[in-house]
Amino acid sequence: MKQAHMGWMVGIGALGMMFGMIGQEVAALPSWGDAATPSFVGDMFLHASAVIAAFVGGRLIPTRADV
Repeated sequence: MKQAHMGWMVGIGALGMMFGMIGQEVAALPSWGDAATPSFVGDMFLHASAVIAAFVGGRLIPTRADV
């Protein structure tokens, strides 16, 4: 598998992990209107930042050609 494909796989896996982690918070919402609260939005930012970091980290895997 090419390094670029590995980066995309890490990104897709991290996105799936984010959906799994945020699922409990979404289930605990009394209504969809509560998704606009600062607490919920902050949780989403935290989870999204983990996905972005995992994606970028997966794309930056060094190769022998880079050395």
